[in-house]
Amino acid sequence: MQGQGQSHPRGLQEPFFLVKLGILGERLLMPTLQNAAIDALEKIVNNAFFTLSHHYKYVYEHTLPGSALRRYIVEQLIVYFVAEDWLDNLKNHLPPDMLSDIFKSYKTRFPLLKSKDHPPHQTLINTKDFHVPVEGVNQGQEA
Repeated sequence: MQGQGQSHPRGLQEPFFLVKLGILGERLLMPTLQNAAIDALEKIVNNAFFTLSHHYKYVYEHTLPGSALRRYIVEQLIVYFVAEDWLDNLKNHLPPDMLSDIFKSYKTRFPLLKSKDHPPHQTLINTKDFHVPVEGVNQGQEA
């Protein structure tokens, strides 16, 4: 799959498709699509235990500050990518706005969970925290 001149390795095609769906949902004001994309991304990330680092720049280039998808990828990076040297390895690849968002999110999350404390196949992120309200659907009710 290619988008905006980007080529993605085979294992990254499905997450990139879901990222693009989340962005489309934001642009078309379709919160149900946004929420479904975030939920599906979390399932992939949690089961494969990897971050969406290949897609950070794309998300930040195609979303607005404070968007649900931006907030999700920041939280996802903080929760799942806890190696001590992660920032040194990624700092030249992260959008500047994302570094600011990471710092703000860290301030509200301490103490952080360590990956060794993470039971297999149990998600650490409640994706509903990033859902966009859907008109006519009560909070806590599935859309």
